[in-house]
Amino acid sequence: MLKSSREEGRKAVRYVRSEGDLDRAFEEVRAIAAEGAGAESGEPLVLAQEYVSGDGFGFSALYWNGRRRRSFMHRRVREWPPTGGASAAAESVPECAPLERAGAALLDALAWHGVAMVEFKGDPAKRLVLIEINAKFWGSHDVALAAGVCFPCDLVALLEGREPPPPSPVRAVRFSWPLGGDLWYGLARPAALPRVLWDAISPAVAHSWRWSDLGPHVREIAQWARSTPGAFRELKELA
Repeated sequence: MLKSSREEGRKAVRYVRSEGDLDRAFEEVRAIAAEGAGAESGEPLVLAQEYVSGDGFGFSALYWNGRRRRSFMHRRVREWPPTGGASAAAESVPECAPLERAGAALLDALAWHGVAMVEFKGDPAKRLVLIEINAKFWGSHDVALAAGVCFPCDLVALLEGREPPPPSPVRAVRFSWPLGGDLWYGLARPAALPRVLWDAISPAVAHSWRWSDLGPHVREIAQWARSTPGAFRELKELA
């Protein structure tokens, strides 16, 4: 797969299935990436990665001066786009020794300071492949909060010179973002639509909806409606 070195604007990703497709895919990614980057940013790089099948996993952690203070793991249940992308539905992974070892080994070796999410694909029981390290709060951070892991609270405590509270057991939770890609996933993969719809309304599944603060959700619905045609155009380009 070819992708832009930056995450700006339109998704700049192409899957190359034969040598004859390489030049065209490279030029398309470079053009889309240059369109999204400002003139002052310079031309973005085009990155080439082996396509890895399997589930997406994340090892998230807060380090302070090279010492791990808190960590959390999750698995992507559905992604948008379906070929690989951001979490549309995910679940916490309270225990997974291979994933924890792999993520911690990287951040320990880097003497990390701050938050990070180490992203892998594959099967923890067989083979995990490193995709990237997000040196920031990650898009699926909602899952950690729903599971009882509050990285922002711990970070504020450390910044103020206080000790974070002792860790509590990580809860097993499933989280769905219906307007963050999960409904698109169901429309693109009709066999999955019943489960997508169930996860969208099930009280057993966590969501970011808050009946006490509907304003952001009204805007989110409007944004989802505007973005839907473009999302499916991009999906067609990735096919």
